[in-house]
This record gives sequence, C-alpha cells and structure tokens, in this order.
Amino acid sequence: MVNQSDGVVPTSDSIQLPASISENEPKENIVIMISKEDIVVQGRFIASTSKLLQSQEDIIPELKTELDYLATRTPVNAAAPEKGRPITIMGDKEIGYSLLKKVMSTCAKSGFNDISLAVNQTQLGGS
Repeated sequence: MVNQSDGVVPTSDSIQLPASISENEPKENIVIMISKEDIVVQGRFIASTSKLLQSQEDIIPELKTELDYLATRTPVNAAAPEKGRPITIMGDKEIGYSLLKKVMSTCAKSGFNDISLAVNQTQLGGS
C-alpha cells in the first residue's frame, strides 16, 4: 500500500487492489471503497453492489446524495478549479467496469472530477 502525504490509504480485507507500476503517491482525499458486497464512503455504507449491478441507471442516487453533502465540506482547488474536487476510489480488482463507470460518473456529477484510483504499487520488472 502506498502512503499518503500524512497517512495511509485505508485498507480493507474485502478489497483486493489491482497492481500498478505508477510512482504517483495518493493524496489525502475522500475515499470510496468498492468491494464485491458494497460501496462505502469514508466508512459509511452507501449501497450494495448487487443492487447497483441490477440497476440500469448511470448515476448511483445514494452515492450522489452523500457526495453532494461532502462537496459542501470539500473546497475546490483554487489554482485549478476546472479539475473539481479530489476523490480516491479503492475498487476491488474483481469488480466490473460497468460498476466502476457508474461510480466515476456519479463522482463527476457531484463535482469530484479529480479522480484517483488506488492500486498496489509493484516494481517494474518486479522481483
């Protein structure tokens, strides 16, 4: 797990992050955790993934409500307001792209356009 500037990205036994050789370290942001069972924002249960996978909606209403609230408490970067607010998504490597796309679309609708995806850092050419 890669350290944040003043802490560590929260961990969960229910989420297996994909690996990456990226050297960018995550910033301290609001964190959305997507496991095979549920979506949690800042430790608060939002919705079950099975329910969301059955939905034809592009936006997740429960997640949008929570993010709209958090947007009132999260400043936009004054130096680059077009980037929107920062957010980190920790998605289990087994979740489907369709669910990840719904989460990302919902983030963007709530002004969280500066999206980072949490991964486990691996070495290039690994040993």
